[in-house]
Amino acid sequence: MQPGYGQEQQPPLYQPPVYNQAAQPQYPQQQPPQYPQQPKKSNRGWIIGCSIAAVVVILICGGVGVALYIGAQTAGNALKNGGNAITAAAQVARGDNANLTTGTVKLAYENGQWKIDSADSSLKLF
Repeated sequence: MQPGYGQEQQPPLYQPPVYNQAAQPQYPQQQPPQYPQQPKKSNRGWIIGCSIAAVVVILICGGVGVALYIGAQTAGNALKNGGNAITAAAQVARGDNANLTTGTVKLAYENGQWKIDSADSSLKLF
């Protein structure tokens, strides 16, 4: 004989009790309050401001670059074309305390060197 045939089957050892659940009143579920969404802020002002600042910086850099270029060209032309265009004057004292003579010596920059252009005759250099 096979086990379980002809024998009563036993109920499981534990069954949870069944309570008579009366219909409980259903309360409506409250949803969280809906706040109106704030409109997204436009980045248009930020973009316009940055664009204007960039243009101003570019213009300033360009102006400085042009001024430096013109200044360098002018200085270079002055050195090339007119060696006498750059002159300097020097106050010179000559002699000892008993026979001190003062005068002016003018220098000129020619061919990459400073040369005496003129001197007061009181200095008796020539």
